[in-house]
Amino acid sequence: MPGIYIEATILDSKAFQTLTKMQIKIFFHFMRKRIFKNVGRGKKTKKYLANNGEIIFTYSEAENLGIPRKTFATAISKLVEVGFIDIAHSGNGAIKGDCSKYGFYDRWKKYGKPDFIEKTRPKDTRRKHCFDKVNKSKMKPQLSMTQNNSVTGRNLRQRLNKARTRVSATATLN
Repeated sequence: MPGIYIEATILDSKAFQTLTKMQIKIFFHFMRKRIFKNVGRGKKTKKYLANNGEIIFTYSEAENLGIPRKTFATAISKLVEVGFIDIAHSGNGAIKGDCSKYGFYDRWKKYGKPDFIEKTRPKDTRRKHCFDKVNKSKMKPQLSMTQNNSVTGRNLRQRLNKARTRVSATATLN
């Protein structure tokens, strides 16, 4: 039966103690994605993590598990911060198939100690696109044209004032 193996040292660590319930759930889902392979023969057989740095866990997968996008993003940031995972490749959500890839590392063992190597999740440097959510209350009102091309909306007064200024400026020149 498939499952996950969790060392007692992980459960007892300071890093693990700082995680919320949802972050622990997401961490366990990351752990389910690990693939171990055997090296050696007989008694000298050792297991190693074959897909380290190649683990893919997308926002779509998280949503299918009932995890909101913001919660998933916060959990990834926290898991990186405490040293359980690192982002090997930061994917571009706008390009299909370019997913972020994660790896498991042992930085968490030194969490809370002076020799802990701090890392943070890389900031999203992509340009914001038109499909990004916009706070509509801060948007400037736009002029709209009706079917017979007449102007409607709050900017009508401004357009009329500009036209009057032009007319009066030309009248004073003549």
